[in-house]
Amino acid sequence: IMSNVITSGGLVVNNPQNERFNSYEAGAVYTTPGKELKLQGNVYYTLWKNQAQTVNVTNDDGTSGQVFLNGLNSRYYGAEFEAAWQPSRLFKLDGSASFGNWMYTSDVSGAYLKTPTGTPTPYTYYINGLKIGDAPQSQFSLAGTIYPVDRLSLQLVWKHYGNYFSSWDPFSRTALENGTRPQSWQIPDYSLFDLHVSYRLPLGTRKSEVKLFAHVFNLFNTVYVQDAVDNATYAKFDGNHSADDAGVYLGLPRTWNAGVEVTF
Repeated sequence: IMSNVITSGGLVVNNPQNERFNSYEAGAVYTTPGKELKLQGNVYYTLWKNQAQTVNVTNDDGTSGQVFLNGLNSRYYGAEFEAAWQPSRLFKLDGSASFGNWMYTSDVSGAYLKTPTGTPTPYTYYINGLKIGDAPQSQFSLAGTIYPVDRLSLQLVWKHYGNYFSSWDPFSRTALENGTRPQSWQIPDYSLFDLHVSYRLPLGTRKSEVKLFAHVFNLFNTVYVQDAVDNATYAKFDGNHSADDAGVYLGLPRTWNAGVEVTF
């Protein structure tokens, strides 16, 4: 609990400050009188200020040290929308969209204490304005479902991911690069399609049900980068946060499964 105040070696952070977390959210839902259309959306705004962090470092002589950080600030805001439209019992359309803007809002300074009574060595991490990585900040989906006969459904789903920055370590940004703070490598936008089919067997009872189902994921066998690490230790070429410096993880190719679900 006190790891950002007192270390196992007895180093104490003077005058530690509490973190501050402020979050605001508002939303609305609308359904037409006939219930064939439902819309909902929300907006959010979050400030996470004065985050405390402890970073392990290695001294020139090979011994271990720690950097105590204070004042790591980030901001998250965006909007999310969902819609469902079913004009008839034979067809339904679902959609969603989310737009986010998540970033660090200030550089952060720390003090590196070599001994309990030593003079602190200042450190600065240059992260002001850099996007937070490891999750797409824009996402869209659209799903069309048809019910051609009783108990049978077929659904095609489209999903799109964008504004996606690779994972990166804020504590690696110890200096400006050509006077700037370059963003981590941005993963190329990608879209995927999934197909779902299900059929409920007519058993003549309401308490029991047998459903046959099949799913095909990544229907068109799209090649895409699902996750990435910026300036990866064993992959970086020239360390300028471009594609040739990223350690990437490709998404799964086309996969499928089928089965039987019994409810009683």
